[in-house]
Amino acid sequence: MMKNVFAAFLCLIISSVSAQELSQFGIEAGTESRGLKLGEIAPDFELKNAQGENFSLYQALESGDVAVVFYRGAWCPICNRYLSNFADSLELLTKANIQPVFITPNRLEKLAETADKTEGALTLLFDDNYGTMDAYRVSFSLTDGYRKMFKNYTSETVEEMNGTSEAKLPVPATFVIGHDKKVKYVHFKYDYSKRASVQDILNNK
Repeated sequence: MMKNVFAAFLCLIISSVSAQELSQFGIEAGTESRGLKLGEIAPDFELKNAQGENFSLYQALESGDVAVVFYRGAWCPICNRYLSNFADSLELLTKANIQPVFITPNRLEKLAETADKTEGALTLLFDDNYGTMDAYRVSFSLTDGYRKMFKNYTSETVEEMNGTSEAKLPVPATFVIGHDKKVKYVHFKYDYSKRASVQDILNNK
C-alpha cells in the first residue's frame, strides 16, 4: 500500500516538474509523451526513406542493432547540425554494427532536402501521419504560441509542413534497439537542444 502511495506521489512530482518546462518547448500541456522505456519491445515500423523505398525495423534488426532517432524536420537548424555530425561519424556506428535511422514527420519533399544536405549518407524516414511517433510515445501537440512562431519562421504551418491535419512534433528522442527487439538505450529530453551523441550510442550498445 505504502509503495503504491509513494509511486503515485513520485509521478505527481515528475508531472509537475515537467509541466513547468512544457510551454517553453512548444508542448501543449496534457499532450506530452514519456517515450519507450528500457527493456520494452520496440514496435515495428515500415516507413519510406528519402528515395521512396520502404524500410522495416524488424528486418533491419536481423543484421544488427538499430538506433531509432526522431528529429523535428528540415526547418530545424539544430536538427540539421545534429544530422551532419552523424553523417560525419557514420563509419564509427557501422563498425560497431549499429544502423542509425532518422524519423521525421516532414513530408517526403522536405525529407529530400535534408538528404541533399547530408549528401545521402543517412537513412531518413518519413513518419506519415505520426503513426511511429505515437507508437514510440514521443509525439506532442503544439501550443498556439509556438504554432504562430513556426508559421512566422517557416512561412508554412506545421500541418502544411507535415502534410497532416494535426500540428504535432516529436521529442527528439533516441532509442537503441537490440536484435531481441528490446530497447537497450533511451535518450529522451523535452529540451530539443539536448540530444544523444554518437558516442552515447556507442557506449550503450
